Amino acid sequence: MTLAELADDLGLTRARVSQLRTDGLIVLRGGQVDKRATIERLWLYWCPSDGWWDKPVGPVGRELRRRWREEQQRSGIGLEG
Repeated sequence: MTLAELADDLGLTRARVSQLRTDGLIVLRGGQVDKRATIERLWLYWCPSDGWWDKPVGPVGRELRRRWREEQQRSGIGLEG
């Protein structure tokens, strides 16, 4: 997966994905996104905007949402806007 594909998958602009990469939240291996490492970092450290929850997303975005919803259920803390 390329950075452009990740941007489409997450429903984000390419500029936002570039910023997340600069922030160390997106991991590249051999020029491709390391999905496992990237999902882990985004799940732990990224706080998407309220509007993100209503955007169509691909597999990576759905995995992040699933993890956050599970965490929300365990903790009882609301994450969505």
